[in-house]
Amino acid sequence: MRWLRILKWRCFPVANDAENTAFLAHVVSRTGSYLSSTAGITLGDPMAYLVAPPLEATYGIDAALKSADVQLVTYVPPPSETNYSAAFLTGSQAACKAACNAFTDAVLEIARNPIQRA
Repeated sequence: MRWLRILKWRCFPVANDAENTAFLAHVVSRTGSYLSSTAGITLGDPMAYLVAPPLEATYGIDAALKSADVQLVTYVPPPSETNYSAAFLTGSQAACKAACNAFTDAVLEIARNPIQRA
């Protein structure tokens, strides 16, 4: 089972030491036919592909949209089939990179400051 745990986190970075908050912030520099048609954008346009647990995703998507000149083209609201939330943003490649960085920073901020119960 050890290999499964290692393999499980190879695709997605984790936001905390407990490894219970996996997320993805990835720039697709040039979309292919599948992502372009799914997002309703022109073939070859850049895209920010953002995925995280519901709270982290909502906060992160908001930060990403406010940080760069990007447009929300697809939103997967929670709860989804995977109990995660996701968004596809489009803009210039530099704007998509800035949006991914803002999303990552927001997800990590929540992971560093979890809600403390009384």
